[in-house]
Amino acid sequence: MKGNISYFLCLTFFVYQCSQKTPEKNSKEKAAIAIGNYLGQEPPGPEPKLFAPGIVSTDSSELNAVFSPDGKEFLFSRKINNRLVILLMEQNEKGEWGKPIELINDLSSKADPYYSPDGNRIYYVSNKPKKSIGRPHSIFYIERVKDGWGAPVKMGHPINSEANEIYPSFTNDGTMYFNSNRDGNKDIYRSVPVDGKYENIEKLGDSINTQYDEGDVYIDPNEEFIIFNSKDGIKISFMSEDGKWLKSKLMGKGINLNGSEYTPIVSPDGKYFFFTRNNDLYWVSSKIIEDYK
Repeated sequence: MKGNISYFLCLTFFVYQCSQKTPEKNSKEKAAIAIGNYLGQEPPGPEPKLFAPGIVSTDSSELNAVFSPDGKEFLFSRKINNRLVILLMEQNEKGEWGKPIELINDLSSKADPYYSPDGNRIYYVSNKPKKSIGRPHSIFYIERVKDGWGAPVKMGHPINSEANEIYPSFTNDGTMYFNSNRDGNKDIYRSVPVDGKYENIEKLGDSINTQYDEGDVYIDPNEEFIIFNSKDGIKISFMSEDGKWLKSKLMGKGINLNGSEYTPIVSPDGKYFFFTRNNDLYWVSSKIIEDYK
């Protein structure tokens, strides 16, 4: 009898302890969900700061910081089990952000997501189908459907070639900028859609492309400036009044610290400039862009 009473008392105590711990656990789970615009982060000023530490920027390797045109979806890339995956976070009507989920679940490496101007397509880069290490990367897209996103579609020629095509970016009228090493060096190209199709490409001139590699191209939606990665760091160029790109210049030490900066992009509302540094995401007020004109 004493044994049964002891057992009952121990069981009661255990249940009580569990009931006491449950609210604490739920509280931590709720605290881990970001709330508010830009994942509830305090906006940066003229000095770059780490973006969403513990939520987006973690001990893993992260790159790309892409918000949908309405600001209610966020895409970024993270290295998981030696491959890059694109993760999606969504904001509900209460302003709460859900945890990151893998956008396209297959065995290929994927990165460099970018929304079409209307937000109904996500373009990205993949080495699908993954048959061997070192397979060239191509540009794909998925379209928004009623219950989420449709199946991946690989873009055709001349956007994709037998070489590597990466980092798509778009103007408001749908002109596509991207990187390719089809001519040897990694250079920046553009393609103006004709009746919604990309039938021709144009390699940018020597004010942008040099004898070295240029990559990770971000184009301003109004095509007023272009930001990209080079061997020296992140560079910027502005469009002249006669429609030509001015000679690019290296962005200052506030952006370029040690040559590990890449994946530049400006938020759809034009307020913030994001980039990757040492495999973490940083952001800064986009007002600094005016300093380079």
